[in-house]
Amino acid sequence: MTKNNLGGGIVGCALALAAFVSSIQAQNGIEPRYERYNADRKSIEVDGNLDDWAGVNFIEPLFEASDGREGGKGNSTIGETTYSTFAEFAGGTWSGPDDHKTSIAVAWDQEGLYLGIVVTDDEHEHAAGNAWNGDGVQMGLTNPERDTVTHLYNYAIKAGYESGKVYKGGDAGAIADKEKGPGNYTVAMVRN
Repeated sequence: MTKNNLGGGIVGCALALAAFVSSIQAQNGIEPRYERYNADRKSIEVDGNLDDWAGVNFIEPLFEASDGREGGKGNSTIGETTYSTFAEFAGGTWSGPDDHKTSIAVAWDQEGLYLGIVVTDDEHEHAAGNAWNGDGVQMGLTNPERDTVTHLYNYAIKAGYESGKVYKGGDAGAIADKEKGPGNYTVAMVRN
């Protein structure tokens, strides 16, 4: 099993994790208990090492696999809605938490907003070479009404990333210290 840690800093963005939803069904496909998330105030070093995240609340949100092209696995039903840990799509399969699991946390300080992601995956697959197609992280920011995605960011580890380099601005990317085995990856975005 490979455990990849993705951690990063986001400066100057209002992360749309804190929203008020009055219905039991999530408006954006995320399970209702995570519609509102209170980020911890903590200074984070953007270095791929999550030791300084100690004490920050990591969550494992489930989502609604609802577009008809995917089958949800690791399901939990809340009300009439089924939320999933993993969506099987285009040949991708899930055999349990050792195959794939994701935890996220958000922290902030005067310098910025930080997103920490821990991904457990038994096999890294990114043959397609597109950040949205394969093993990667997709982050969307919405307008206050939560009905329009205003910013969409895709991050993926693929061949060619330079170890120790933080990609910024339009070249937002990742640090890949190892191709296989446990690795630490950092994603950093800065406002231009």
